[in-house]
Amino acid sequence: MKKSRVLILAPFVLACLAVPIHVTHAAAQVLDPLEMDLQALSQIANGYPPQVKTSEERAKAEALWRSIEARLLERLKTAPGNFDVEMRLGDCYRMGHNLEIKGAWEKAVLHLTEAARIQTTSPLPPTLLGQHYAASGHPAEAEAQLLRALSLSGEKPSPLIHFYLAFTYYQMSQFEKVVPHSTEYLKIDPNSQLMKLLKDRAEASLRGEFKPKSIEIKTESKQPKENAVPEEPPPALKPPSRLLQRTGKLRFPVAEQRTRYPDE
Repeated sequence: MKKSRVLILAPFVLACLAVPIHVTHAAAQVLDPLEMDLQALSQIANGYPPQVKTSEERAKAEALWRSIEARLLERLKTAPGNFDVEMRLGDCYRMGHNLEIKGAWEKAVLHLTEAARIQTTSPLPPTLLGQHYAASGHPAEAEAQLLRALSLSGEKPSPLIHFYLAFTYYQMSQFEKVVPHSTEYLKIDPNSQLMKLLKDRAEASLRGEFKPKSIEIKTESKQPKENAVPEEPPPALKPPSRLLQRTGKLRFPVAEQRTRYPDE
Protein backbone atom coordinates (compact mmCIF):
# COMPACT_ATOMS: atom_id res chain seq x y z
CA MET A 1 0.00 0.00 0.00
CA LYS A 2 1.44 3.34 -1.06
CA LYS A 3 2.03 5.66 1.84
CA SER A 4 2.95 9.34 2.00
CA ARG A 5 2.68 12.27 4.39
CA VAL A 6 -0.49 14.30 4.82
CA LEU A 7 -0.42 17.50 6.83
CA ILE A 8 -3.58 18.35 8.74
CA LEU A 9 -4.61 21.09 11.08
CA ALA A 10 -4.86 19.77 14.63
CA PRO A 11 -5.41 16.04 14.11
CA PHE A 12 -5.52 13.20 16.57
CA VAL A 13 -7.73 14.41 19.37
CA LEU A 14 -8.13 11.39 21.57
CA ALA A 15 -11.03 12.69 23.60
CA CYS A 16 -13.44 11.15 21.12
CA LEU A 17 -17.14 10.67 21.75
CA ALA A 18 -17.20 12.96 24.78
CA VAL A 19 -15.02 10.58 26.82
CA PRO A 20 -11.21 10.60 26.65
CA ILE A 21 -9.74 7.36 25.33
CA HIS A 22 -7.28 7.32 28.18
CA VAL A 23 -10.09 7.49 30.76
CA THR A 24 -12.95 5.35 29.51
CA HIS A 25 -14.82 5.13 32.82
CA ALA A 26 -16.85 8.22 33.65
CA ALA A 27 -16.45 7.48 37.33
CA ALA A 28 -12.67 7.30 37.16
CA GLN A 29 -11.21 9.12 40.14
CA VAL A 30 -7.43 9.28 40.43
CA LEU A 31 -5.36 8.45 37.36
CA ASP A 32 -2.82 5.69 37.86
CA PRO A 33 0.78 6.26 36.72
CA LEU A 34 0.15 4.63 33.35
CA GLU A 35 -2.74 6.95 32.59
CA MET A 36 -0.67 9.95 33.63
CA ASP A 37 2.18 8.80 31.38
CA LEU A 38 -0.22 8.32 28.47
CA GLN A 39 -1.43 11.87 28.88
CA ALA A 40 2.15 13.13 29.08
CA LEU A 41 3.02 11.24 25.89
CA SER A 42 -0.04 12.67 24.18
CA GLN A 43 1.26 16.17 24.85
CA ILE A 44 4.40 15.23 22.95
CA ALA A 45 3.38 12.79 20.22
CA ASN A 46 -0.29 13.37 19.54
CA GLY A 47 0.65 14.36 16.00
CA TYR A 48 3.58 14.54 13.62
CA PRO A 49 6.09 16.02 14.00
CA PRO A 50 6.26 15.32 17.73
CA GLN A 51 6.78 18.21 20.11
CA VAL A 52 10.49 17.62 20.68
CA LYS A 53 13.18 20.17 19.96
CA THR A 54 16.40 18.39 20.88
CA SER A 55 17.85 14.90 20.64
CA GLU A 56 17.65 14.69 24.42
CA GLU A 57 13.94 15.48 24.40
CA ARG A 58 13.37 12.88 21.68
CA ALA A 59 15.30 10.27 23.67
CA LYS A 60 13.16 10.97 26.74
CA ALA A 61 9.96 10.77 24.68
CA GLU A 62 10.98 7.46 23.14
CA ALA A 63 11.91 6.09 26.57
CA LEU A 64 8.51 7.12 27.89
CA TRP A 65 6.81 5.50 24.91
CA ARG A 66 8.70 2.21 25.37
CA SER A 67 7.84 2.18 29.07
CA ILE A 68 4.15 2.66 28.25
CA GLU A 69 4.25 -0.01 25.55
CA ALA A 70 5.85 -2.53 27.92
CA ARG A 71 3.28 -1.92 30.66
CA LEU A 72 0.35 -2.14 28.26
CA LEU A 73 1.64 -5.38 26.75
CA GLU A 74 2.00 -6.78 30.26
CA ARG A 75 -1.59 -5.81 31.02
CA LEU A 76 -2.72 -7.47 27.82
CA LYS A 77 -1.03 -10.70 28.93
CA THR A 78 -2.99 -10.70 32.17
CA ALA A 79 -6.23 -9.53 30.53
CA PRO A 80 -6.34 -10.82 26.95
CA GLY A 81 -9.24 -9.52 24.92
CA ASN A 82 -9.65 -6.44 27.11
CA PHE A 83 -11.23 -3.61 25.13
CA ASP A 84 -9.65 -0.76 27.09
CA VAL A 85 -6.16 -2.24 26.85
CA GLU A 86 -6.49 -2.80 23.11
CA MET A 87 -7.66 0.78 22.64
CA ARG A 88 -4.77 2.13 24.69
CA LEU A 89 -2.29 -0.01 22.78
CA GLY A 90 -3.69 1.21 19.47
CA ASP A 91 -3.33 4.77 20.69
CA CYS A 92 0.16 4.08 22.02
CA TYR A 93 1.33 2.71 18.68
CA ARG A 94 -0.27 5.59 16.82
CA MET A 95 1.82 7.98 18.89
CA GLY A 96 4.82 5.70 18.45
CA HIS A 97 4.41 6.07 14.73
CA ASN A 98 4.60 9.85 15.17
CA LEU A 99 7.84 9.27 17.08
CA GLU A 100 9.10 7.29 14.06
CA ILE A 101 9.05 3.96 15.88
CA LYS A 102 9.39 1.29 13.21
CA GLY A 103 6.30 -0.86 12.75
CA ALA A 104 4.12 1.27 15.01
CA TRP A 105 1.71 2.29 12.23
CA GLU A 106 0.73 -1.28 11.46
CA LYS A 107 0.42 -2.17 15.15
CA ALA A 108 -1.90 0.78 15.72
CA VAL A 109 -4.20 -0.57 13.03
CA LEU A 110 -3.90 -4.10 14.45
CA HIS A 111 -4.92 -3.19 18.00
CA LEU A 112 -7.66 -0.75 17.03
CA THR A 113 -9.10 -3.38 14.71
CA GLU A 114 -9.03 -5.89 17.57
CA ALA A 115 -10.79 -3.40 19.83
CA ALA A 116 -13.47 -3.03 17.16
CA ARG A 117 -13.85 -6.82 17.06
CA ILE A 118 -14.24 -7.02 20.84
CA GLN A 119 -16.92 -4.33 21.03
CA THR A 120 -18.69 -4.41 17.69
CA THR A 121 -21.29 -1.83 18.70
CA SER A 122 -18.87 0.79 19.99
CA PRO A 123 -18.24 3.73 17.64
CA LEU A 124 -14.95 4.55 19.35
CA PRO A 125 -12.59 2.09 17.53
CA PRO A 126 -13.81 2.95 14.01
CA THR A 127 -13.70 6.65 14.89
CA LEU A 128 -10.04 6.45 15.87
CA LEU A 129 -9.22 4.12 12.98
CA GLY A 130 -10.89 6.50 10.56
CA GLN A 131 -8.99 9.38 12.07
CA HIS A 132 -5.74 7.42 11.75
CA TYR A 133 -6.40 6.53 8.12
CA ALA A 134 -7.65 9.98 7.10
CA ALA A 135 -4.61 11.76 8.45
CA SER A 136 -2.24 9.24 6.88
CA GLY A 137 -3.46 9.48 3.32
CA HIS A 138 -5.78 6.46 3.14
CA PRO A 139 -9.14 8.14 2.44
CA ALA A 140 -10.91 5.03 1.16
CA GLU A 141 -10.12 3.10 4.33
CA ALA A 142 -10.95 6.16 6.41
CA GLU A 143 -14.35 6.56 4.78
CA ALA A 144 -15.38 2.98 5.57
CA GLN A 145 -14.40 3.31 9.23
CA LEU A 146 -15.90 6.75 9.75
CA LEU A 147 -19.21 5.80 8.13
CA ARG A 148 -19.36 2.77 10.40
CA ALA A 149 -18.66 4.98 13.42
CA LEU A 150 -21.42 7.33 12.27
CA SER A 151 -23.90 4.47 11.93
CA LEU A 152 -23.04 3.23 15.43
CA SER A 153 -23.32 6.64 17.07
CA GLY A 154 -27.07 7.07 17.15
CA GLU A 155 -28.58 10.54 17.21
CA LYS A 156 -25.54 12.32 18.67
CA PRO A 157 -22.38 11.30 16.81
CA SER A 158 -19.05 12.78 17.80
CA PRO A 159 -18.36 15.94 15.79
CA LEU A 160 -14.91 14.45 15.17
CA ILE A 161 -16.55 11.99 12.79
CA HIS A 162 -17.85 14.87 10.68
CA PHE A 163 -14.46 16.61 10.94
CA TYR A 164 -12.56 13.65 9.49
CA LEU A 165 -15.26 12.74 6.97
CA ALA A 166 -15.00 16.27 5.56
CA PHE A 167 -11.24 15.93 5.38
CA THR A 168 -11.51 12.43 3.87
CA TYR A 169 -13.93 13.49 1.15
CA TYR A 170 -11.77 16.49 0.31
CA GLN A 171 -8.87 14.12 -0.29
CA MET A 172 -11.14 12.05 -2.53
CA SER A 173 -12.32 15.16 -4.44
CA GLN A 174 -15.91 14.32 -3.49
CA PHE A 175 -16.68 17.96 -2.80
CA GLU A 176 -20.44 17.48 -2.64
CA LYS A 177 -19.87 15.37 0.49
CA VAL A 178 -17.38 17.77 2.04
CA VAL A 179 -20.02 20.47 2.41
CA PRO A 180 -22.56 18.70 4.66
CA HIS A 181 -19.93 17.23 6.99
CA SER A 182 -17.98 20.48 7.32
CA THR A 183 -21.28 22.27 7.96
CA GLU A 184 -22.14 19.84 10.76
CA TYR A 185 -18.75 20.29 12.39
CA LEU A 186 -18.94 24.08 12.14
CA LYS A 187 -22.12 23.99 14.22
CA ILE A 188 -19.93 22.85 17.11
CA ASP A 189 -16.75 24.76 16.32
CA PRO A 190 -17.73 27.75 14.14
CA ASN A 191 -14.21 29.19 14.36
CA SER A 192 -12.47 26.19 12.82
CA GLN A 193 -10.33 27.70 10.07
CA LEU A 194 -9.68 24.34 8.42
CA MET A 195 -13.36 23.43 8.16
CA LYS A 196 -14.22 26.89 6.86
CA LEU A 197 -11.54 26.60 4.21
CA LEU A 198 -12.48 23.06 3.19
CA LYS A 199 -16.11 24.09 2.89
CA ASP A 200 -15.34 27.25 0.91
CA ARG A 201 -13.04 25.45 -1.51
CA ALA A 202 -15.48 22.57 -1.94
CA GLU A 203 -18.36 24.93 -2.67
CA ALA A 204 -16.23 26.90 -5.12
CA SER A 205 -15.32 23.68 -6.91
CA LEU A 206 -18.97 22.66 -7.13
CA ARG A 207 -19.73 26.02 -8.71
CA GLY A 208 -17.06 25.29 -11.30
CA GLU A 209 -14.85 28.18 -10.25
CA PHE A 210 -11.73 26.10 -9.74
CA LYS A 211 -10.48 22.71 -8.70
CA PRO A 212 -8.63 22.92 -5.37
CA LYS A 213 -5.02 21.77 -5.52
CA SER A 214 -3.67 22.96 -2.20
CA ILE A 215 -4.68 24.63 1.02
CA GLU A 216 -2.65 27.01 3.09
CA ILE A 217 -3.54 27.56 6.72
CA LYS A 218 -1.70 30.36 8.49
CA THR A 219 -4.04 30.87 11.41
CA GLU A 220 -3.49 29.62 14.93
CA SER A 221 -4.01 25.88 15.08
CA LYS A 222 -6.89 24.44 17.07
CA GLN A 223 -8.01 20.97 18.01
CA PRO A 224 -11.28 19.73 16.52
CA LYS A 225 -13.82 19.63 19.33
CA GLU A 226 -15.32 16.36 20.47
CA ASN A 227 -18.58 17.76 21.84
CA ALA A 228 -20.55 20.94 22.27
CA VAL A 229 -18.52 22.16 25.24
CA PRO A 230 -16.79 25.35 24.08
CA GLU A 231 -13.48 24.64 25.77
CA GLU A 232 -10.70 23.24 23.59
CA PRO A 233 -9.56 19.72 24.52
CA PRO A 234 -5.87 19.31 25.38
CA PRO A 235 -3.17 19.31 24.25
CA ALA A 236 -2.94 22.88 23.00
CA LEU A 237 -0.87 23.23 19.84
CA LYS A 238 1.60 25.95 19.03
CA PRO A 239 0.77 28.49 16.31
CA PRO A 240 2.02 27.30 12.90
CA SER A 241 5.16 28.65 11.35
CA ARG A 242 5.12 30.25 7.94
CA LEU A 243 7.19 27.44 6.50
CA LEU A 244 4.90 25.36 4.32
CA GLN A 245 5.32 21.91 2.88
CA ARG A 246 3.11 20.65 0.11
CA THR A 247 1.90 17.09 0.04
CA GLY A 248 -0.81 15.77 -2.23
CA LYS A 249 -3.89 17.94 -2.59
CA LEU A 250 -3.53 19.74 0.71
CA ARG A 251 -0.92 22.15 1.95
CA PHE A 252 -0.58 22.85 5.66
CA PRO A 253 2.08 24.51 7.79
CA VAL A 254 4.90 22.17 8.74
CA ALA A 255 4.55 23.31 12.35
CA GLU A 256 1.05 21.84 12.40
CA GLN A 257 0.71 18.28 13.58
CA ARG A 258 0.75 15.64 10.87
CA THR A 259 0.99 11.89 10.48
CA ARG A 260 4.06 9.99 9.34
CA TYR A 261 3.73 6.87 7.24
CA PRO A 262 5.33 3.55 8.11
CA ASP A 263 7.72 3.49 5.17
CA GLU A 264 9.30 6.84 6.00
